[in-house]
Amino acid sequence: MHMKSIIAKLGIAFVGVLLILTFFSNTIYSLNVPGVVVALPERGMTTSAFHSQGIVEFSETTAFFTQNRGNITVYVREGYWANESRALFSVETETGIVTTYAAQASIVREISAGLESGMMVDYNRLVMRLGTYNQRYTIAATFPEHMGLLPNNTAVLINIPILGEIGLQGTIRRMTTTGGRLQAEISFTTETRIHGGERAEITIEQFSEIHANTIPNAAIHRDALGYFLLYITRERNAMFGRGYYTRQERISIIERGDHVTAFSTFGGGSVNGPIIIASDRPVEIDSRVRVVADQ
Repeated sequence: MHMKSIIAKLGIAFVGVLLILTFFSNTIYSLNVPGVVVALPERGMTTSAFHSQGIVEFSETTAFFTQNRGNITVYVREGYWANESRALFSVETETGIVTTYAAQASIVREISAGLESGMMVDYNRLVMRLGTYNQRYTIAATFPEHMGLLPNNTAVLINIPILGEIGLQGTIRRMTTTGGRLQAEISFTTETRIHGGERAEITIEQFSEIHANTIPNAAIHRDALGYFLLYITRERNAMFGRGYYTRQERISIIERGDHVTAFSTFGGGSVNGPIIIASDRPVEIDSRVRVVADQ
């Protein structure tokens, strides 16, 4: 009897050890498989932002020419703010001095190259150009051709960092194609005093139509056969019981944006499980994974 009791206890201990080892082996195995974040496709649209830079110019400039021949004196310099009635330049002729004044508040945008006070100038020589302060300005910017020509009055966002102007609203006045690039003339208004020549940052956002299925771009994979997604299903394994396993779904891309992609399956149906959008290590097809987050 004593021997039978010992054998029974050893048997119970062996079974207990076996159960503990099985539990821990399953736990260790689970920790060694990739951790994934999954999400279901959502109805939505794709967005794409195109960026460029340009120089701010006045929408209206006035050119000033000499009306007489003589020695010129220039009273302003480029970038100078000229109030109304401010003397701009004068020409000393044989009969007297002829002075030209600013008709309204303006910025001196350009003085003719090489022109200096004391020089002899002829009649009808360009002296300077002034930008009229009327709160309307233009920017010339270049965009990649694949953005596509946009209609006039398309909205744009404008930042002028040096002036602290962020998120100004502007519109496209005209867009043309030149040398494989899109040339855009952009118009905007602001009450901030502009001197002209400031560097501006331009952003154009494009929005697609509503699509039935969109997913973060990180979920899209590609091989020699094309694009595919990895999704998960819950299945039973002979050794480790139920768990999540990866499966492949071939897709076609409808439209790709900066953050999400619109897609369709080849069969036209839905994906048969949550889609993997991130993982802590590489994930293989038909392999076990553990779900660490569900978006």
